[in-house]
Amino acid sequence: MTIAITLGFVISCVQLVFDYQEHRQEISKSVNAILNATHASASQAVFFIDAEYGKQIITGLLNYSFICQGTIFDESGSLLSMREQSTNTVHEKKWLQYVVRKQFSEHSINLLHPKQERINFGRLSILVDNYVLMSPFYTRALIHFFSDIIKNFFIALIFLSVFQYIITRPLMTIVHSLEAINVNNPGTFKLKTPKKHEYDELGKLVFTSNQLLHTITTYMDEQIKAENEVRALNVSLEDRIEKRTRELQIAKQEAEASNQAKSIFLASMSHELRTPLNGILGFAQILKRDLSITSKQQHGLNIIEQSGNHLLNLINDVLDLAKVESGKIELYKIDFNLLSLLNGISEIIKIKTKDKNIAFNLKIRDELPCSVHSDERRLQQVLLNLLGNAVKFTDHGSITLEVNSEKLKMKNSNSIFNFQFSIQDTGIGISPENLNTIFKPFEQVGEQEQQAKGSGLGLSISRNLVELMGGQLHVDSQINVGTRFWFELTLPIAEHDVSQISKIFTQQPIIGVKGESPKILVVDDNLENLAVVVDLLAPLGFMVESANDGGEGLEKATNFLPDVIITDLIMPEMDGFELIRQLRQSPELKDKLIIVSSANVYDIDKKRSLAVGSNAFLPKPIQVEKLFEQLQQLLNLTWIYEDKKIEENDNTPMIFPPLDKLKKICELSLIGDIFELEEYIDILGESDVSLKPFIAQIQAFLKKYQLDELSEWLEREIQDEK
Repeated sequence: MTIAITLGFVISCVQLVFDYQEHRQEISKSVNAILNATHASASQAVFFIDAEYGKQIITGLLNYSFICQGTIFDESGSLLSMREQSTNTVHEKKWLQYVVRKQFSEHSINLLHPKQERINFGRLSILVDNYVLMSPFYTRALIHFFSDIIKNFFIALIFLSVFQYIITRPLMTIVHSLEAINVNNPGTFKLKTPKKHEYDELGKLVFTSNQLLHTITTYMDEQIKAENEVRALNVSLEDRIEKRTRELQIAKQEAEASNQAKSIFLASMSHELRTPLNGILGFAQILKRDLSITSKQQHGLNIIEQSGNHLLNLINDVLDLAKVESGKIELYKIDFNLLSLLNGISEIIKIKTKDKNIAFNLKIRDELPCSVHSDERRLQQVLLNLLGNAVKFTDHGSITLEVNSEKLKMKNSNSIFNFQFSIQDTGIGISPENLNTIFKPFEQVGEQEQQAKGSGLGLSISRNLVELMGGQLHVDSQINVGTRFWFELTLPIAEHDVSQISKIFTQQPIIGVKGESPKILVVDDNLENLAVVVDLLAPLGFMVESANDGGEGLEKATNFLPDVIITDLIMPEMDGFELIRQLRQSPELKDKLIIVSSANVYDIDKKRSLAVGSNAFLPKPIQVEKLFEQLQQLLNLTWIYEDKKIEENDNTPMIFPPLDKLKKICELSLIGDIFELEEYIDILGESDVSLKPFIAQIQAFLKKYQLDELSEWLEREIQDEK
């Protein structure tokens, strides 16, 4: 019904539009006819310049109700005659202003010369009231429009009633019957055909529906049977899944508890092993710096240091393996200088191959990018592991580390390179049956003597680290020919070039610090660890204080005001974390430099220590070079190195200063004024270059704090001079 009414409304609107256009054309024709009829009279009025006659003509035009103004212009365009009449159309029919866009419209005709018709002689203009012209049309249109709507409504109502009686009502009867069917058992109901529709289309529809119901009945019976079977199977599966879930949850809890216990055990054992190792390796490094030890003692200290480092490497390998197995190992990507890393690795391997008389080669392409973005420490660990294996299983020949790169053509990136790392040796090789087992933890191949040199974890850890960085570690080997390990990594180039870090330590040992002596506070509950740091720094001129726990360290820091605080983390009473927090909250100590030195080397401990406010992290056992490097970077130190050239040149004659200066030096040594003595000999050395051997000898005594030996030596020389 709505559609019928809408369709009738659209047809009525279209008819109105056509009627409107036709009415407008008729009005235009009528106005033009009036103007044409008045043309001759108006031309005469203009020709004779008779304004009164013109007004009479206009008065005749105003007799038309829709003309409200008439105007006659002469040939120069000046006004000759004009008359107008007022209209009340707007007040009488205000609704017209919402329908007719413009109330008044102007119509005009050019007046031609009575004798020369081609010459324009003036103009006749009339103002027409559109409300008067269109009012009859709009009134008639509204009547027709509403009558059409009413007519369409009743026609649609009649058609709807007939349609509902003939078609809709029988169909609704069938629909209601279908709604009453039992869904679970449709066969219990059968549609009945109205008698008057038994043989027409409705009858056929009912027949077809009954056949469909029979088919549905069969299908529903099978569906119900299948659903019952599925429901029973689901119940059985749910019981199994629930049981299996409980078993897996228990197994997961046990595995998590086992992993947690293993992590706690490894962390505890690592801490307990690193603490005594710190004392062993620390004092080994201290004693090796003493120039008075014999070559035999030096050899023994080397053995102690090598054995301690071997044990430390075993501990690190076990910790790394545990991190890999638990999935806790992470990459910490930074911008670093790749060439500097490779050169550093090269120096380490050259030292290892020197004793075995093996050549080591580092091959780097000239166009190799200098600065990359990746995990520098893990890449170094992989390369050192693979090169260390090569050194261990190579007795003659050479070892080669080759690094190549290739720029990748990738969209939206101009700084992605593919790096190829290859380690080739001429060692004993690996048999084909062992190639599949070398990457397993604790698996070792080769002779028993060579197996004893490692833990069997290096290759397993290296493979996992390479995969974590997005590569794959490969191996190719032949017995008695050699072995090649290689892998590829896709690395981005650093946004800014990282300058190559020059080594701050030379082969010459450090014997002191230039300038004012820095003040160091060492906080550690382990006396051996305290002694290691104190004995390392005090001989170099550092002013060192020590404390056994965090509370004592905070008190001494307030009084001593050190430049650097080196603190342990695990301590009684107040631990290192709380000490750092209180130091950072103190107005006097908040800007002091803090180095955390701990045997807890897990990344979480390092992150926590840096998060609470430390400036650097130094793992135990303490490496002397690493400690000196951090102190140099934090304090901007300038080291004083021992001049070995003078000591090693036995043929250099030693020239002594004048007797008065010798007595001055002897006097300072007897009273023990080391600082005054050092300052005096520095001035003396700068004044006379020939005294360098003499100055070097005095510095050797001072380095060992051998003031008595120095004074005795000087006294002998004074007696000889006399």
